[in-house]
Amino acid sequence: METGVSSLGLRARLRIAGLLAFLALQWVPYRRPLEGPGDGGPPLPPRLKTWVQQRCYDCHSQQVRWPWYSYVAPVSWLLADEVRRGQAGGNFSRWHDYTPRQQRLAWRRSLARIRENLMPPASYLWMRPQPMDEDEIRQLEDFIQQQERARADDLLAA
Repeated sequence: METGVSSLGLRARLRIAGLLAFLALQWVPYRRPLEGPGDGGPPLPPRLKTWVQQRCYDCHSQQVRWPWYSYVAPVSWLLADEVRRGQAGGNFSRWHDYTPRQQRLAWRRSLARIRENLMPPASYLWMRPQPMDEDEIRQLEDFIQQQERARADDLLAA
């Protein structure tokens, strides 16, 4: 009979220790990625701009909407790292710092990753399910092709 009582006491102590460890994690500092208004992002048609802002800016701009769970460690560390990597791959808030070639490559790379279901990442969709439908992806593809045609025309005219 005493074994049951002592094991219950052990479980309770382990739970308390786990809770204290979780609470202690909340004080471990972490650095959030760049934040701020930026330069307005790429020139996009209004409908496409809304779509890109809703689905891409949380990882690929400095205008991140941090959900409540992004303030709870260790999730906060994972999300901050994901946003940092997203900004390194392409940052709409610094779009005008990119050369025209870098902009084209960023669009092409983004479209390819969307088509391969690599963007948005599964970890993002887990808490914020926003599926991208074919029509929206086609709009982005059409925009990219239109930009590339305009660039080619500019080069031919020069």
